[in-house]
Order: sequence, then C-alpha cells, then structure tokens
Amino acid sequence: MDAEAGSGDRPEGAPELLWHVEEDGWSLLDFDYVEGGHADYPPGSCDLSSVMATMIRLADVPVPAIKLKAMPHRLRRYVDNPAGLSWFAGSGLLHTEWNPHNVLITNRRALFVDWGRASTGAAWIDSGLWLLWLIAHGHSPEQAERPAAAHLARKLAPAAGRDAFARAQHRVWDSIAEQSEDDWATPMQNAAHAWHEHRQSQS
Repeated sequence: MDAEAGSGDRPEGAPELLWHVEEDGWSLLDFDYVEGGHADYPPGSCDLSSVMATMIRLADVPVPAIKLKAMPHRLRRYVDNPAGLSWFAGSGLLHTEWNPHNVLITNRRALFVDWGRASTGAAWIDSGLWLLWLIAHGHSPEQAERPAAAHLARKLAPAAGRDAFARAQHRVWDSIAEQSEDDWATPMQNAAHAWHEHRQSQS
C-alpha cells in the first residue's frame, strides 16, 4: 500500500501500483517513480502542514479488505487496566510508522509509504504517534502538540484517552530501546518520556 491516502481510488499525484505478485510467501509490488524527498520534521519545517493535510485525508479512506491488527491488540501489553484499551479502538485506517523516511514530499504534498504496520483504531492515534517523531526532531512536547492538534479527530479525542496513550507509548519505547541498537531508538524513547511527563503535568 503506497499512495497519498493509502487505499481506495488513487488520489491525484499519488504513485500508481503497476503490478503485484505473490510468490513463495513474498508479496512484491511495483509502483511508478515519484520525484520527491523525505520529510523534514524540525520546528519551522514547511513539510509539517503537508504531512498533516494528507493525514487528515487518510481519515476518510476506508480500511482495505485485508487483515490488519487493531491498536488495542498492539498496545495490550502496555496498559495497567485492559479496560483502558477501549480508548484506542476504532475503525480508522492508521499508518502508525511516522519515521520521516516513510513520508515523501513531492510538490509540497506528502505521500505515505511503507505500510508494513498499518492498523485499525481511533482516528486520532496517528497524530499522537507522529508528534513523538516531532519531539525526537527538536520540538518540545508543547510545540509538537500544535501541529498534531490540527487533526480533526484529535480535537474530539478525550484527554483521558490521550493521557493513557502517552503512558502506553512511554512503555512501548522503553521496550523498543531496550531491545534495539538502532540509533533512532533512544531519541524516540526520550521523546516518549518527555511527552508522557508533559501530559502528566497537564492533568
């Protein structure tokens, strides 16, 4: 799945799937070539509004007819009370992997690629995952919440749900950083800690 909005009719300017082959447990997809570069996430980047504009459009894309994990299932090990997983449930199509290498900027439009961890869940979750990458790229938690707040679904997300999500992400990134030697894991762990502390200070 490699398109501006992820599925459904191909939006104008989105890469076109040319062919798809399933063989020996592998799924091979060939898309047309797109001129562009990876998104920049530092404060003041003009790419942020482009990313959010496409993220908002993604909220209207129907979930494709393939098996996807649900966010309550993905986060089940990182909450104290299983009842709290209901905050994360929903029918929205989520990208979830907001590494800037998964976002191409072309003609000031954002294209989302690498849908290997696409999931279903509450539509505001992608904006919460994205802001962690913004913090890791130099934003304060307060600064990162401003562009994330432009997501229409986030305006409707209960504060208690966002608090629970921040707490879960703190634990998720502690686990990832403990097991990973990748150089981006520790900055993301620090970002998750900072956002959780920020949410706690606002409670």
